[in-house]
Amino acid sequence: MMLSNHAESPVAVGIDVCRRIGRAVRRSPATRTHRRFSPLLPAAILFLLSGCASTPTTIPTDLTAKEYFQRAQEAVVERGDYKTALRYYETFLDRYSEEIQLIVEAEYEIAFIHYKLGELELAREQFQALLARYESDDAQLLPRWPLVLAEQVLSKIGAAKSTAEE
Repeated sequence: MMLSNHAESPVAVGIDVCRRIGRAVRRSPATRTHRRFSPLLPAAILFLLSGCASTPTTIPTDLTAKEYFQRAQEAVVERGDYKTALRYYETFLDRYSEEIQLIVEAEYEIAFIHYKLGELELAREQFQALLARYESDDAQLLPRWPLVLAEQVLSKIGAAKSTAEE
């Protein structure tokens, strides 16, 4: 789901609603004696609204391979929701076990999410497993970009580990 230039994101709408409610509460004569609580109201409402648009309880079974990737990317880009993105990629792996080229891409994305979450040991293991796929007889069928990027991220993980040990 791509947002048009004229549509606002749910987060932007939520922030605007919180601001308006906050202004209304501050202007209300009944709340003038309780002003110290009014700044908390917009933050609380924003927190509640952000929870509503996050992780879906179930992932639809009728998605195409492309839609799994699209929804995972939307979760990260629009909401910074890495856990939902992981669920989409992992569900893709379960449902499309024959699509080796896309499997490699999903495995890269899963490892990269763990890297972004700071789960460096898990990310390192997953990147190494991904690189092992490129040593098989079917390696010529695989896209090259996950190989190149996995090697780059592994070198960053190695550098971070060396710095931490010093």
